[in-house]
Amino acid sequence: MGGKKTVLILPILVVVLVLLGIPMAAGAAALDKQEDIGQIQEELANNQVSLDKATLFYQQSLAEVMLIDDKIRKNEAELDKTKAKIETLKKNLDKRAIHMYKAGPSSFLSVLVFSDDFTDFLSRARLLSYVLYCDYDMISKSKELRASLDKQGRELAVSRTKYARQLATAESLRKELYQQYSIKNTKLAQLNNGAAGSGDGRFAMASTDDASRTYVSRGQSRTGFVFPVAGANSYVDSWGAGRSGGRRHKGTDIMSSRGTPVVACVSGTINKSTPYDRGLGGITIYLDGDNGDTYYYAHLNGISSGISSGTRVEAGQVIGSVGSSGNASASAPHLHFEIHRGGGSAVNPYATLRSAES
Repeated sequence: MGGKKTVLILPILVVVLVLLGIPMAAGAAALDKQEDIGQIQEELANNQVSLDKATLFYQQSLAEVMLIDDKIRKNEAELDKTKAKIETLKKNLDKRAIHMYKAGPSSFLSVLVFSDDFTDFLSRARLLSYVLYCDYDMISKSKELRASLDKQGRELAVSRTKYARQLATAESLRKELYQQYSIKNTKLAQLNNGAAGSGDGRFAMASTDDASRTYVSRGQSRTGFVFPVAGANSYVDSWGAGRSGGRRHKGTDIMSSRGTPVVACVSGTINKSTPYDRGLGGITIYLDGDNGDTYYYAHLNGISSGISSGTRVEAGQVIGSVGSSGNASASAPHLHFEIHRGGGSAVNPYATLRSAES
């Protein structure tokens, strides 16, 4: 796409250079620069596709690991219960054996000898046999269950190792792709006379030190919604994906490098902020938009100076930075982003995020 644009622009640039009397050597340099810009923009676009694929691979592996972790916890709980049950049964049998030993064989035989008649004798014999059978059968079945749980535990451990390796591979791949993107983006910025991002302003570099400044993030939709991460990132639709404790994912994880600026997606007021690492979300921000919706930012690395409950912010203003606080993996920094329509239940934010790029 970028190459076609360059081909169309080249003849026009030549004509303009001639009319303006610019030396052809300088014109050639300008054309080379334009070609370089087009090439890097195309490489960045391809890099973004790879990033999104790596993120999808990461999210799928993460969901599998969390699902297996839940199964392992349930298996261990069942195993503990079964072990305790076997121990209780053994103790009861031991007590009965000790009692029968102390009482002697006459105690056991008296149950049968003092029967009223032969029918009563058979009933008592069957009862004694049944009690002993039930005790040993229960122990036998409990041991079989324990063996089954032990086997399941070993299989789950193997599966977890497999998906944990996949997760580590995905994290490593994303890190490498982010580094490549950063290098290309820096080179593009230099070609654009020091501009801090691509020519369309989709990725502007920013600092979280000055909360009063407004930065252009990844994009802005027709509704005024600004993409919340101002830097190279990738994300997929992970709404409803499995999470630890049987929970379901109620937002979108926007993967990015630690410290990447996070901005207000709409103009509004900070409803609540947690500046210290606590709970599942860690460092968090709730933004009440002027449009009536509430936006939740989690796993932040930090909150910008001057941002706290009651602070008025404008769309695009830096309010924090990407991190891995809370229960997020330290090797996979990201922004967990939620939208609550009218301040109510969370809705899938994926379509809204994509609209900010169109």
